[in-house]
Amino acid sequence: MIINNMVLKNLVERSRPFDTITTLVPLIHKPADFSFPSGHTASAFAAGYIFYRKLPKKIGIPILILAFLIGISRLYLGVHYPSDVIAGMLCGITISYMAEVIINALFKGMHRSEHPK
Repeated sequence: MIINNMVLKNLVERSRPFDTITTLVPLIHKPADFSFPSGHTASAFAAGYIFYRKLPKKIGIPILILAFLIGISRLYLGVHYPSDVIAGMLCGITISYMAEVIINALFKGMHRSEHPK
């Protein structure tokens, strides 16, 4: 959330589709923040990609499909451009990978300090 919604959205400052295309009526309330990248898509892929890597594929693949559908829903609802969703997907995957690397490094360091040689 910090990287995607607080940093990237405010750096890019991309307006929402309904602000640019006056005939577009979003199917949900109009979000007040900027459009790029999609926060919902980033969150869905951050969780989904970790589940895909850590759980059996018969569970992980449907979760990734659900993340994809969440991204598509942002387009259908009229609150994001396709590039917002693609960027959200890439951000979510990247952030999930970075979080996993950090967590693994922390746990590895904790195990070393518990068992000194």
